Amino acid sequence: MSDLYFGTGIPLSASFDLGSPRPLDSRSVVQDMDELNAIPEGRKYEGLSVYVKDASKKYTWTGSAFAEDVSLGLKGDDGAAATIAVGTITVGDPGTDATIINSGTDNAAVFNFSIPKSAGLYTTTQALAGTHIASLTTITPIGYAVGDTILDSAGDLWSITEITETQITVNTTVIANLKGIDGVNGIDGAKGEPGDSFKIAKTFASIALMNADFDNTDVAEGGFVMITSNQNDDDNAKLYVKGATEYTFITDLSGADGVKGDAGTCTLGTVATGLPGTNVLITNTGSTSEAIFNFTIPRGAPATVSVGTVITGETLAITNSGTTQDAIFDFVIPVGADGAAGADGIDGDQIKTGDTYDVATNATLFFKTVRTIVDTSDTESAVGYAQVDNAPVA
Repeated sequence: MSDLYFGTGIPLSASFDLGSPRPLDSRSVVQDMDELNAIPEGRKYEGLSVYVKDASKKYTWTGSAFAEDVSLGLKGDDGAAATIAVGTITVGDPGTDATIINSGTDNAAVFNFSIPKSAGLYTTTQALAGTHIASLTTITPIGYAVGDTILDSAGDLWSITEITETQITVNTTVIANLKGIDGVNGIDGAKGEPGDSFKIAKTFASIALMNADFDNTDVAEGGFVMITSNQNDDDNAKLYVKGATEYTFITDLSGADGVKGDAGTCTLGTVATGLPGTNVLITNTGSTSEAIFNFTIPRGAPATVSVGTVITGETLAITNSGTTQDAIFDFVIPVGADGAAGADGIDGDQIKTGDTYDVATNATLFFKTVRTIVDTSDTESAVGYAQVDNAPVA
């Protein structure tokens, strides 16, 4: 070791004249760092302060090493308020790390984000730190799968590791946080004019029809449009905003599918007969998921049937001129065709008339004419008698 002033200190004969151009302690000043580190352990004590000329700095022995003395200067003026802005957001390749790069300055930061692409990027209204679990009803849009990336309400990005019928589980280590450090509040700006209320300017049955109608001036730039097709269409309920050159997808408003419930049961209970004229009654004596239906069915009132008119006509017809409860049937019966001629009958007894029986040859019954009636009005004066087999009839 070679102390800069070792052996040339102030001699005792000088009575420690403080006007000497040398230090009282030869350890307190050395030429360079090599001399500082060469001070023997036996000559160092905690709190020993040594000035190094080549470095123009002072060092203090802490008991195990020399530490540079840092003296604080006077407080300077307040610096300008820092600002933070979001720059670009790009999608990286699957499996790569998320990166956040400040393309601005320390006082005016501009953060550029690169988020690794997975099978999909989804959002949840829950914060996942701690539980690492989210209910399916809080996630949009639907269609997520294991390995997809999900952004929670705290701005943290996670990777989905498991999906059940009610919830998802994410990895235990956050991929990245998109929520930056809060900046210093700026001066309040002037109050702006009231903005337009949110409204859907137009709806389309498909994305193709939406893009084909882009030049339509009915939808202004910044206006919202929505796809309205059917619930089986993956594009149904998707919300877009019109930009300068194309429509940009915002979110899916359809919501997540509900959890499939257990299958219900339905069985038949009792069946009773009610009074005529009362209503049918169906009651569930079970529950909404295990229904047992009891039926009360009213008895019908007795019916009557009677015959109304019966006439002949060309075709057969039967009509009810009464009611369904009290029927009156009217008949139209067609006339039948003429029947074939009958066979000749047996000759009957002969009845003949005349003045004498002899005239009526072979007569069985003979009426003798006593007087011929000339005037048909003189029927009362007609007189005669009858004979049978030539014997007068008494």
